[in-house]
Amino acid sequence: MPDGRVKEYYKSFRVIAAFYEGQFQAKASHKFTDNLKVKKCTSIQDAVEKIKSSIDSVIDKNLPEIKEKIIKLHKSNLLELNIKYQGVREVNPYRRIDHCYKCKRPVDNLCDLECVSCSWIICSGCASCGCGFTGNISYKKH
Repeated sequence: MPDGRVKEYYKSFRVIAAFYEGQFQAKASHKFTDNLKVKKCTSIQDAVEKIKSSIDSVIDKNLPEIKEKIIKLHKSNLLELNIKYQGVREVNPYRRIDHCYKCKRPVDNLCDLECVSCSWIICSGCASCGCGFTGNISYKKH
């Protein structure tokens, strides 16, 4: 049985690929969509490529609904912080790639929204932005 497992994030989806139950397969999860699975792949790399293709298809098909859910949660997050919601914007002309201070997922302003109030990238995983950042970060041990 082949060893190894791939764990990574792709466009804010958590991707896991492995040899499991006698076959190479992968799954992807995201807070705002149904979980995805691919099975009967030829290798872990094949499983990762196929799950990424599935993710791209889901995003292409459901992007307006996904963004609507992220914006709704972002508004809710700001309300809890007693911060007035001032909107979001699509893209800043300068590409930035970072990670969310709250849930640690990768964020990228090429595919994620930005908060108008703080100009931080809004996490597609938990909808946090810089408005809630206090400077205290609790790092997860891996």
